[in-house]
Amino acid sequence: MSIQSSVTHRRGGALAGCLIAAGVVAVLVIIGVVLLVMNLKTLAVDGAAGFTKAAVSAMPLPEQEKPEINAIIDRLATSVKDGDITIEEATRLLQGLENSPFLAMGGVSVFEATYLSDSGLSDEEKAEASLTLNRVAQGVVAKTITTSDIDGLLGPVRRTTPDGSTEFKPPSEVSDDDLRQVVADAKALADDRDVSMERVEVDLSDSLEQAIEEMLGRELPG
Repeated sequence: MSIQSSVTHRRGGALAGCLIAAGVVAVLVIIGVVLLVMNLKTLAVDGAAGFTKAAVSAMPLPEQEKPEINAIIDRLATSVKDGDITIEEATRLLQGLENSPFLAMGGVSVFEATYLSDSGLSDEEKAEASLTLNRVAQGVVAKTITTSDIDGLLGPVRRTTPDGSTEFKPPSEVSDDDLRQVVADAKALADDRDVSMERVEVDLSDSLEQAIEEMLGRELPG
């Protein structure tokens, strides 16, 4: 399988619409829209938008992308206030998110910012890990790698809580060998699913905007 190695602009096709560097942002944005629509009588639209933007600002994202993402949130909030996004459309956005690779993409991409950046891995190991995670993300987009596959990779950075649920370990509790194990398993998975060895670069804010517009079926105003 071969996936084009360069995706640059918001009209660049399905891959650009799905391959978002941190799918958690999409979760925040869509949940924010649903809250805005469902709670107009009790929740100030501007306040909800501000909360969502604060969450985005706290995330491990490229700094240059944050104002562009926040501009998208403002446009969504304006659309809600103007009645351009209905409850049905907000529900469709949420359902589209649940059926998209966004959640798995978030787990793959935020991993790098959370665990790899400040680890004791060498620069060469970090570069290899970054490419490997990018390949896994490509596999998620192409549907050759499933969310169950992703869950299987993340075992070394998860722990079981007293109530029997699982949670991610803080970086201080994840060893370099844990990270090497995740990367090795991720590489084996990507190789097994015949994912391209070439990195796919995606503009986060452009991709997010395209994904939202595809789920709405029209362009966002503004």
